[in-house]
Amino acid sequence: MTIAVFLGSLLGAMALGIDAQILAQNLIEGANSFTLLAVPFFLLAGEIMNAGGLSKRIVNAALAVVGHVRGGLGYVAIIAACLLASLSGSAVA
Repeated sequence: MTIAVFLGSLLGAMALGIDAQILAQNLIEGANSFTLLAVPFFLLAGEIMNAGGLSKRIVNAALAVVGHVRGGLGYVAIIAACLLASLSGSAVA
């Protein structure tokens, strides 16, 4: 599907007479945004933490600290999210 969209766009641009070098430059310039690059790297960091067992250890540590309190599961989720956000450097995480 993505190849068909790419080829269709490429053929349309060629039919309109747009230079291929301009298309390549606009493609690279559009993908060079910090915001667009942060999303896949954030997902990669999550996969690395999951594969290494770090996320499970963070949840277990938070569970040991506040798991016994009433409503502890909510506290565990908040503490784990804060720890993961501090590791990734993201305030939104």
